[in-house]
Amino acid sequence: MVLPFYFISKAFFVFLQSIFDRSMKHFVLLCSAAFLAFACSTKEDTLFEELPASETGIDFVNRSLEKKEFNIFNYRNFYNGGGVAIGDVNNDGLSDLFVTSNFEDNKLYLNKGGMHFEDITKQAGIVGKKFWSTGVTFADVNGDGLMDIYVCNSGSRDARGNQLYINQGIKGGIPQYKEMAKEAGLEDGGLSTHAAFFDYDRDGDLDMYLLNNSFTPIDKLGYTNLRDMRDKLGGDKLFRNDSPDGKSIKFTDVSEKAGIYGSLIGFGLGITIGDVNNDNWPDIYISNDFYERDYLYINQHDGTFKEDLENQMPHISLSSMGADIADINDDGNLDIFVTDMLPGDDRRLKTTSIFEGYNLVELKLKRGFWHQYMRNNLQLNNGDGTFSEVGQLAGVHATDWSWGALIFDMDNDGQKDIFVANGIAKDLTDQDFVDFLGDRNTMQQMLNGKKFDYKEFTDKISSVPIPNYAFKNEGSLKFSNQAKSWGLEGPGFSNGSAYGDLDNDGDLDLVVNNVNAPLSVFKNKTNEKLKNHYLTIHLKGTGRNLNGIGAKVTLYQQGNIKVLQQMPNRGFQSSSDHQMLFGLGQNGKIDSLQIIWPDDKMQVLKSVKADQVLTLDYQKASQQFNYSPFVAKQYFADVTSTKLNYTHQESLFNDWDRDVLLKQKFSTQGPAMAVGDVNGDGLDDLYMGGAAGQKKQLFIQQANGQFKESAQADFNLDQTTENTDALFFDADGDKDLDLFVVTGSNEFEVNAPELHDLLYLNDGKGNFKRDLRFPTIFENGSCATAADMDHDGDLDLFVGSRMISSKYGFSPSSNLYINDGTGGFKNYSKRFMPEITELGMVTDAEWADVNKDGYADLVVAQDWGGIVVFKNERGRKLVKQEMVPGSEGLWGCLKPADIDGDGDMDFIAGNFGLNSKIKASAEFPATLSVNDFDKNGTVEQIISCVTEDGNTYPMVLKGELQRATPAIKQKFIKYKDYANKTVEELYSDDQREGMVLRQITTTESAFLINDGKGNFSLQALPYEAQFSPIRGIEVSDFDHDGKVDILLAGNFFDSLPEWGRFDAMYGLMLKGLGKGKFVAQRSKETGFQTRGQVRKMSIAKSKGGNVVILAKNNDKAQVFQVK
Repeated sequence: MVLPFYFISKAFFVFLQSIFDRSMKHFVLLCSAAFLAFACSTKEDTLFEELPASETGIDFVNRSLEKKEFNIFNYRNFYNGGGVAIGDVNNDGLSDLFVTSNFEDNKLYLNKGGMHFEDITKQAGIVGKKFWSTGVTFADVNGDGLMDIYVCNSGSRDARGNQLYINQGIKGGIPQYKEMAKEAGLEDGGLSTHAAFFDYDRDGDLDMYLLNNSFTPIDKLGYTNLRDMRDKLGGDKLFRNDSPDGKSIKFTDVSEKAGIYGSLIGFGLGITIGDVNNDNWPDIYISNDFYERDYLYINQHDGTFKEDLENQMPHISLSSMGADIADINDDGNLDIFVTDMLPGDDRRLKTTSIFEGYNLVELKLKRGFWHQYMRNNLQLNNGDGTFSEVGQLAGVHATDWSWGALIFDMDNDGQKDIFVANGIAKDLTDQDFVDFLGDRNTMQQMLNGKKFDYKEFTDKISSVPIPNYAFKNEGSLKFSNQAKSWGLEGPGFSNGSAYGDLDNDGDLDLVVNNVNAPLSVFKNKTNEKLKNHYLTIHLKGTGRNLNGIGAKVTLYQQGNIKVLQQMPNRGFQSSSDHQMLFGLGQNGKIDSLQIIWPDDKMQVLKSVKADQVLTLDYQKASQQFNYSPFVAKQYFADVTSTKLNYTHQESLFNDWDRDVLLKQKFSTQGPAMAVGDVNGDGLDDLYMGGAAGQKKQLFIQQANGQFKESAQADFNLDQTTENTDALFFDADGDKDLDLFVVTGSNEFEVNAPELHDLLYLNDGKGNFKRDLRFPTIFENGSCATAADMDHDGDLDLFVGSRMISSKYGFSPSSNLYINDGTGGFKNYSKRFMPEITELGMVTDAEWADVNKDGYADLVVAQDWGGIVVFKNERGRKLVKQEMVPGSEGLWGCLKPADIDGDGDMDFIAGNFGLNSKIKASAEFPATLSVNDFDKNGTVEQIISCVTEDGNTYPMVLKGELQRATPAIKQKFIKYKDYANKTVEELYSDDQREGMVLRQITTTESAFLINDGKGNFSLQALPYEAQFSPIRGIEVSDFDHDGKVDILLAGNFFDSLPEWGRFDAMYGLMLKGLGKGKFVAQRSKETGFQTRGQVRKMSIAKSKGGNVVILAKNNDKAQVFQVK
């Protein structure tokens, strides 16, 4: 990854381009310099041991030799580094190494045993080095049982062309290679990053995908979508192996015919192959840098691919780099991990990073570049053609400037871990350097004719070695960085990496290619230290695929499965070992082992012994794999097309044009929805309250279950309002359902008439008339709930308020309205609920008799606040109780239900979830500081959160904060001075006077378990329920087993790009097991799949049984029949 042009003043970019060297057509304003040596640390007895060159015999350094004629100013991939390949090149049973150098000779090292290697580069005929080698792949290209080598080359200094070294045989233990790329049709001559050999058409030989990276200056493209225009040098290519036999080699470019994009905007940095839909045909994931989105190619079984990323992944990484495909959670589906360049450290974040603005993201979206956000992505495969991105939940989203990404079991505990190689020799995005470049004095010197000295400029860029990351899989999608304790930290500038069992001891060693530092060879000591069980697999394939590339091995242990696919090409510019290794932890019992070969031949072995090397031979596969998509018992059926036609249309208001420090919009909280039988026919009807300017609609359910609109004249009078909640209840005691509508939106000013809540009375036949008696109070409402609070025979109302327009963070006024029995309401908040003023930003509320005294108590959920119970003192007063312990959160909704079957009322509470940048705990609370800090009449909001170093800092970059409070620019001239500053250091005591400080300690959605006396304790929902904010909850026995189940839906899209969309929830059912125990069931298991942003969800009675209705923001409503 290199610096996108928008990080630097475009005017200055053009200026330098014209002054420095008019012949440099590919000039990019980036800088480079010498490497800063590795930081020293006391040697410890760690899981991995970095072996010195004196022990390994490997003397290799990938040096960046900056020269006047070739440096970062005329080659933007100058610091991308080299690759690593691991494989057995001489068939002696030991895995050997090939490493690439950008400037100098590539090297082939023969494994002599005992982790000692011999340089056989020249002896083996690896000669004719071309300038700027990048990726390397080991593959038996001609299917003769000998390992061949394919080296990608880029740069612009000589006649480009990739190199294919064909193994001619082994003499005296040394493989003899002949370079044959041109004869084979694989020289290409493009700007290549990496190549992958795999049998995409399953004809028995290995084809090749070539990943290229164009030189075209980004600023000249202007976000133009050239995806369908092929480019010879910069475009990717797919080559089909048309070799007639193993002696002559012939590859044919079939890219266009196969449906492979080949434009110059790809800027490919990663290619990863894997069967993501379990049909036993290889699919392709391509990681693209800069503004082009990634590609997900699904194999169509006919020699073509369908690019399907936008249908399967709601968002992706922005500057995608290395990637890997593996089953990270052992559910049988291959997941995808992609690296980016977001730092986890506050200093690095605030001195080297800048986020794309909302308007730019919208422009890119309109031009077809999808939703992209700067952070690593862990795309969890749901097994139904969808992925949920859960990198932030897993804690693997921020690893700085990252390259290699490898998923493998590093400690043989039976769970796959993640290794990330990262670092950049010069901080090309150092914002202080960017400011220096754009400084008026610097520009004037150039105008005055000062000669450009690239070294003078690059010496001014900071160079900070970055530790690598080694994420240990703790289970349930929780990872912890063990790089230091495992001996893999560095720090340094690492690029390509690969794993393999170099010493054949049953654990996977690691090799990392560094810039300006020796090659890192890490010996894995797992089997010595931990004594975990393992199983090593060797594949003996058939035809011209003797290594079984594409074969899938599944290991079964007491109801659990582990899956590995034979696909060496992984990470960044690298190729891992061909031998496969399962870590088994302390459980050495293997029930069975299944292998599916690329042509669907299958073999199953029973009671396999652990701690051995097992060879699986194609010739022994006598069974046949038959692909059939997983079909579970479906509890729900989507019947939207025949039941309801309603689409919510959000207004165009942009909160960030006014409230620049908000992280998300608060003008998009609708639609509102109410369900109830308004005409007494026994069928539930539906009210849908839309955004400002959209008509509000009543739908009457017909006998056939269809919802048909019923025009209501009075609704048209209130079209300018924005509905946030709605409630059918009997307001006037006439035994029919009236309608109450809550209005609110950040787009309306304080006390705007559009913030007046609305009461409509029903004539008993489903005709509604606005009742003007309802108090004229203008609040930014969020919720309403009705109960006979005072036991006088009518229903009273609590109406909660979320915010004060343009002053998010300050507490609005919520209100308690007492009914006079005729539908006339009075605001008696002070009389009956004096502590209502202590409420903050209310998001939802429910009446329920939580202490079983016969009176309805009030339970209130808050944004940036706790869950609070107001105890009903026999209808005389609602008395605020202590906040539910540990409940300070970002709550969005409540649902009462007896969760544990003990006869009292518990609650399910929807929170923000764990899949966000906000991390909060009792030990490290997240805070919200709210004030008009510069006293200019505009309120600012600053969220502070714990960072990687264990300290809490504001989640706002310098440029954003100084746009809101310009004095910051004068107080902190440099970005490095701004980093690691708290709110107290940013603003003086006087500036902080009157500041509201809120905190949260949890973002987990949870059960509120009642002890029977109205006291609640939090119990987190399963981790699958933490993927996104939850905004819809329904409870019923959906699977008809006599136990209560829970249906969940949510998501929220309207956040700044630095946060990104929260879109990982497709609907989830928590299947009840009884006694308060639940297990998560995903969409493919239940039939309940919903995309988009669910704001409300309700069950409605229908003639054919219950239906579940989902109201979505800026989207069509959805209806599911409960089977």
